Amino acid sequence: MNVTQLSYFKHVVDEMSVTKASRRLFVTQSAVSQQLHLLAEELECQLFYRRGRRLELTEDGAFVYRKAKRLLAGFDSLRDEL
Repeated sequence: MNVTQLSYFKHVVDEMSVTKASRRLFVTQSAVSQQLHLLAEELECQLFYRRGRRLELTEDGAFVYRKAKRLLAGFDSLRDEL
């Protein structure tokens, strides 16, 4: 797990779309999807349910999202404090 994976995951949840998140991040959809897959694989959990084209967070996904937001905020505050 790394900061990039958590950041991509947070952006996908915020947008509830891999496509919108990838545009916002200026990376390809496949790059975002691959990082989400690696994150889920490493955490050994399912982060999303797919409902057709819609994404829905699983319970595990909601937990990871809350943690990711805190961790990423910590990284941002470190940069600001320096």
